[in-house]
Amino acid sequence: NSMADRLARLIDGRSRLMAELSHELRSPLARLQAALELAAARSPGALPDRARIDSEIRRLDAVIGDVMRYSRLDAAAPVARHLMRLETLLAELLADEDVEARTRDVQLRLDAAPALAVVGDPELLRSAFENVLRNAIRHAPARSAVDVTAQRDGARIVVSIADRGPGV
Repeated sequence: NSMADRLARLIDGRSRLMAELSHELRSPLARLQAALELAAARSPGALPDRARIDSEIRRLDAVIGDVMRYSRLDAAAPVARHLMRLETLLAELLADEDVEARTRDVQLRLDAAPALAVVGDPELLRSAFENVLRNAIRHAPARSAVDVTAQRDGARIVVSIADRGPGV
């Protein structure tokens, strides 16, 4: 029993480490992508390997996403449930993603009702909204906006992320 308990703790610790590490790698990777875009815009032609670097960044992003999904499935841990303010989470997310949006000449706009209290896992919600928002930024045409709205609809809260891209 002691050995089984120790193995369970080790497996749980590994899963949590992989999830946390994957999440922490994603933000610097997005900033690296944004810095590459800015450097290319400032000095066109100065980065002859830009396409290759961009491709490798996208590949790393995909691998990190896979590791995050795997670690969540593998952990079989219950989802954390915390009372939180959704409008605060969305505002922080838009502030973090603004650098990438500016490199693509896309404006981020938030229209969130006040006091949108929800119970949920802040990291999972942030990750879900971040994935959709980053896709919207990537596919939005230059000089357009990505609109994020969060409104109460009866007992539910509806979050919408809309861009002017080609659609899915």
